[in-house]
Amino acid sequence: MILHDQYDEPVDTDALAALPPYEELTPEDIKVVLDAPWYEVHGLLLAILPEELSWNDSDEPLDSDTEILQIADPLKRGDRLNGWYHA
Repeated sequence: MILHDQYDEPVDTDALAALPPYEELTPEDIKVVLDAPWYEVHGLLLAILPEELSWNDSDEPLDSDTEILQIADPLKRGDRLNGWYHA
């Protein structure tokens, strides 16, 4: 399903996946995750990632009025202690 974020940009919700656990990633994988488009949906951080990094622990259903917030690149954060988060 195609929904729109707060900037009215289209988002393919079928491509969204939960961010993989930070501690399981190589430095190269971390860069890929940080470079990927991030979104917040229902309080969860999701991203459009290559299939080998996609990690889904739940398939929360999205409907046409689901609010999808794009996370700007300068706000993306991650470390081994806190995992992934945004400022």
